[in-house]
Amino acid sequence: MVYVALSNGASFDAVSRWTNDFDLSHGWTVSQYVRTVGDVNNDGKADLVGFGLDGVYIGTAK
Repeated sequence: MVYVALSNGASFDAVSRWTNDFDLSHGWTVSQYVRTVGDVNNDGKADLVGFGLDGVYIGTAK
């Protein structure tokens, strides 16, 4: 799943689920979209980062 908290300019809005479809069966092909792993929220867990057609997607570990 991909969860996102958008900036409102002063802080961040509430986290919301954007997609469950962050895999090959939903069009995330290796030849078209880069995906990598890194700890983007500094919680010590590996998170997914995908560079899609319309932006960057982040899937944080729970």
